[in-house]
Amino acid sequence: MSQQEQRVATIKISKQHNKPTEEIEELVDDLRNVLEGKYGCSCSRNGDELVIERRGVNGLVKLGDEKVDVDIKLGPMMGMFANQLKPFIEDQLDAHLNED
Repeated sequence: MSQQEQRVATIKISKQHNKPTEEIEELVDDLRNVLEGKYGCSCSRNGDELVIERRGVNGLVKLGDEKVDVDIKLGPMMGMFANQLKPFIEDQLDAHLNED
């Protein structure tokens, strides 16, 4: 493994759900607002995916009928935020997907 690969942090989260599309859209909006506002990311929709980009950040949130998958790669300079970003995303997913 190269030094560059060792310094790249990856956030991978997968959560099952049984929520309607409207509730999943609320989750996407909340994630987008924080990722853009707090972390300076550029987020755009591509069908059922939220594309997350910024220098040092490259990721997707894939929205499925029964599952949401998060796959974000953080470069060396952004990797220090992984320990803040992963719990935030997990909390958002739990809050939206575990509601009854």
